[in-house]
Amino acid sequence: MLTQWQHPRAGYLLGLLLAAFILVWLILLWWLGDSGIRDQASLQQLYDTQLQALEVQEQLNHKLSQEVAIYKDVDSRLLFEQRARMDLGLIRPGETFVQLQRGSSPTNNSSIYE
Repeated sequence: MLTQWQHPRAGYLLGLLLAAFILVWLILLWWLGDSGIRDQASLQQLYDTQLQALEVQEQLNHKLSQEVAIYKDVDSRLLFEQRARMDLGLIRPGETFVQLQRGSSPTNNSSIYE
């Protein structure tokens, strides 16, 4: 009489179990290990985010290059001065800055200089 481990198919079953264990282990490493499926998904998301940011920067660079081309075509000194005054609120030495608001008026009829 043969014992369980002396059975002719015992080695075959043991090999089959070992192969199944190794296969499951490799699949787990593929999904959960370093540079696995999850890491690749997060890297793909990061790549997509960076690609969108790059497109925004390329549009901004294109807009700026168009502005530079305008400044090269026209008298750039006057355009720079106008841009500095409008966007940055810069004034020349000796000038007085006055800002007017539309639609605002004194509540009473008296002069504002009294």
